[in-house]
Amino acid sequence: QGKDRVLAPALRRAHPALPASPPPAERGALWRQLAFDVQQRFLPSLLRYEDRNSMAFSIETRLPFLDYRLVEFVFALPDELKLGRGATKVILRRALGDSLPDRVRVRSDKMGYETPADRWLRTRFAGEARRRLEREGPLHHYVSRPALLAELEAFLAGRRDIGLQVWRWLNLEAWLRRFVARDPRLNERPERPAGAGGHRSYEDVAAGLASWT
Repeated sequence: QGKDRVLAPALRRAHPALPASPPPAERGALWRQLAFDVQQRFLPSLLRYEDRNSMAFSIETRLPFLDYRLVEFVFALPDELKLGRGATKVILRRALGDSLPDRVRVRSDKMGYETPADRWLRTRFAGEARRRLEREGPLHHYVSRPALLAELEAFLAGRRDIGLQVWRWLNLEAWLRRFVARDPRLNERPERPAGAGGHRSYEDVAAGLASWT
């Protein structure tokens, strides 16, 4: 989705993109895709969400399907036991044949629960999204303001389906404004501090810079 399009130059220089190591070429396309999903794409993010959600309520969770022996076993199986005739998880469906009713075991309409965030951001919250991403603040130390606003307008006009990225930008902006803009420990000191604790917050620094111009 072009996540790196809006990176500010300083951040781009500090964290150059490193190409991911591709899976072994001798494996099939399905194996390579599954390896990519497990190692880089879906699984790391899902595990992070799972851990945050469970720890927020002091619950220790276990994920039996991620036992390394089971993962290695499934990766070693032929493709037809993973995907076949439009069905996923073929071997799992067969294994549960005596335990689940067919209406559950063979269903193919699994869908994740998602809120209509794109519609909300393009209609009732479009003005608020634009206001938050346009206003001056620490967000623009990490992303390029002109590039960000161009991508935002393309999304609001329906030319770019990047609602998830817009949602992430809004969360980043809120986090930076709460925990960075008002945290004097993370910003520069005055040239002549009056005493202990003489740091200035981001907002103080920004106000001072504005007064110079």
